[in-house]
Amino acid sequence: MRSKNHYVPVRLSDKEFRRLNHLAKKNGVSRGEIIRRGLMGAKIYETPKMINSEFDYRLAKIGNNINQLAKEANMGGDVKMAQIVAEFENLKSKVGEAIGSLENQGEELELEAVD
Repeated sequence: MRSKNHYVPVRLSDKEFRRLNHLAKKNGVSRGEIIRRGLMGAKIYETPKMINSEFDYRLAKIGNNINQLAKEANMGGDVKMAQIVAEFENLKSKVGEAIGSLENQGEELELEAVD
């Protein structure tokens, strides 16, 4: 049985409809999900694709370094704990930077503020 069993048709202006489609596409969710998030008071952000791609790339590089260290350690190699800690600190720093960039560059968008 569906958890969402109420259907509510709604009329939107052209401007509102374009904005709804834009937000749904940018967030990779349905239009209904954008409306539900707005209704429940969730903040809806437009996430810049460039930041996400750059973040994913950096995160993958750091993850690869950690995996190489783990593989070396599992094979009985000489892996210093300092190397592992340094990689995790690097990871922590990059995640913090990415979150800061998203907060600075991502503009909070309200459903009522249609451009």
